[in-house]
Amino acid sequence: MANQIAFSADLPDVNFNDTAYKADNSLGSNDLPVLFLSGDSISVGYASSFKKGLDGRLTCVFRKDLPLLYPGMDFPPYPGQSAGLVELIQKCYLIPDFRPDFLMLNAGIHDVNKGVRLKDYLQNLEKLIRMASEYDARLIWIESTPLAEALARPNQKNARFSNARIEEYNQAASALMRKHGVPVISFYAMHQQYIEGAGDIQSVYVDVWHQQAPYRMRQGEYLAEQVLDLVEASSEGGDK
Repeated sequence: MANQIAFSADLPDVNFNDTAYKADNSLGSNDLPVLFLSGDSISVGYASSFKKGLDGRLTCVFRKDLPLLYPGMDFPPYPGQSAGLVELIQKCYLIPDFRPDFLMLNAGIHDVNKGVRLKDYLQNLEKLIRMASEYDARLIWIESTPLAEALARPNQKNARFSNARIEEYNQAASALMRKHGVPVISFYAMHQQYIEGAGDIQSVYVDVWHQQAPYRMRQGEYLAEQVLDLVEASSEGGDK
């Protein structure tokens, strides 16, 4: 039976069967640093290739692993907006042994789509920054990806939900993160390069939100490369 990712009512269902993520209840070697990953629905498509790209140098716990790792916990549903991500991380830190070395997070597309004010979005990000600091985790922020506006259905076309707004929220989030010394992975720019290189946006995207399988694979590889570079630079600098 094909695996379907459940979206909110106004989002299309996308079949991720060719890059299906299989939840993992193994934390691997206890000697490795642990990274916790949570992003929007796009992350389901790249989580497996991201884990593989870490090449055994970090242990990654993806948000969909949580119910297997901690079966007694009632985790909030798919985080979506930044407020949901805050709720998820707060819930995770109630678990005594949830103490990852790195938090690798993303939120933004759903905030823009739902009309969350930029001020409120940034306040939620500040909560994430404070939690990471409180629990001695290195926060890594991932930019939100661009939309394939040309593939938008009539009910998805509005001035509020556009690449201009995605860029606005990305830029504000990046400025806030960098102010607090949090590294930001330029995921938006990476996708713009793919779109420009492909020429035909339909060869990159399956719908207004999500990318074709080869690009989802490359997403994970790219993020793993970026993270390993950050970890190496951090180790050389004597940081955590």
